[in-house]
Amino acid sequence: MSQTRRRRRSVPRQHCHHCGSTHLTQTAWQELAPAVTSIDAILAYDGAKPIPRALTYCGSCGEWLASSAEEQQVEELIAGIRLVVSSPALAGAQIESDDRPDIRLHVGDQTYGLEVTAIVRDGDEALKRAKWRRAVHRTARILRRTRGRSPAWISLRWNPDPPFTAVDAAAALLVDEVDAHLVTVPLVIHAYANVDPAQLSPAAEPYIHGFHVVRTRDDDKWTAGYTLLPPVPPAELQETIDMKADVLGGYTAHPDGLWLLVYAEAGVDAALDLELTAEAEAAEYVTEFDRVLFLNSMNKVSDLRVRRPPP
Repeated sequence: MSQTRRRRRSVPRQHCHHCGSTHLTQTAWQELAPAVTSIDAILAYDGAKPIPRALTYCGSCGEWLASSAEEQQVEELIAGIRLVVSSPALAGAQIESDDRPDIRLHVGDQTYGLEVTAIVRDGDEALKRAKWRRAVHRTARILRRTRGRSPAWISLRWNPDPPFTAVDAAAALLVDEVDAHLVTVPLVIHAYANVDPAQLSPAAEPYIHGFHVVRTRDDDKWTAGYTLLPPVPPAELQETIDMKADVLGGYTAHPDGLWLLVYAEAGVDAALDLELTAEAEAAEYVTEFDRVLFLNSMNKVSDLRVRRPPP
């Protein structure tokens, strides 16, 4: 008797649509903003544009998976969270993700539209570099915790053009490098070591030219050390505002007001860690936005003066 063999249908494994890797990692919002204890109260997960509670990113290239959360949405929401926790006037505010503008900011019985943009120099190249470094920092912090290592604050001195290898591999290499030197540091809170280029292993040399590590009480903090770039003058900030104002015509009307948040970011790359000049902080900016806020890398909020353009 002949028998017909039934073929087993293979189930495709989820993979990164950027690099094809199947090494995917999920992380919660708390991992992206570990210092914010009230993050679940701030985020409206089931709003106009749903916010996934678990974010999936690729452990090889560090890219977010579009099926889980668009990277742009993640960056906008993190900036919004920083604004809320840094502004006493916004205490108790809730953030709802949206499109055009990026966020609905609920403050009491009022709702403001909030457009969010980063201020950056060197354009796409700086953003690519910062994205990869950010992913390495995040992965390294989680890896040290998974290994049960004692907490530490680590400031890496990145080389200008490190090899953009797989994020998980670079993170594992740097964790091994840090741990190899941390064993020589006394088991005392705030004891530290400064590792110079001559002390690095050959494997770490293409990535960094040293680092500073300090023993701490709490979870790891990974950051980058660098020389700050010159601060932002009024004309540069006006240009950033104008770039967002060009698309205002397609935004949803918000009767309570439409705001713009321009933010800087610390601990990743000098091209993103920008400060305003005193002149820029005092200047008046021409824009259709009802309010323009600047959030520096230390989470100081500047409420800038604005006026409407002439008719």
